Amino acid sequence: MKGWLGYAAYRTLSGLFGLLPEPAVRRLGSGIGRASSYVLGERKRLIRRHLTRVLGEPPPPRLVRDAFASYGRYWAEVFWVRPRRKAAFVASAEVEGMQNV
Repeated sequence: MKGWLGYAAYRTLSGLFGLLPEPAVRRLGSGIGRASSYVLGERKRLIRRHLTRVLGEPPPPRLVRDAFASYGRYWAEVFWVRPRRKAAFVASAEVEGMQNV
């Protein structure tokens, strides 16, 4: 039953996000992610610990919220993307630090 609920949620969100234009999806995803930083306390502590490990000092609150916004945008894009949109999606992507790969 749990697997079916996850599948149903994914299909529902994909259908809803699929109706929106890409800029709206990105803004909505960022907004939902940022808003979730205020209610997901345990996840917020986890992100703060991870950023502290990377930065060597506790991150400013804005950086933690930005991490949530990025994650929200990621999931919104996952729900939005379709095979027919792949070319446009890839063309708009920007790769930074490829020399490090």
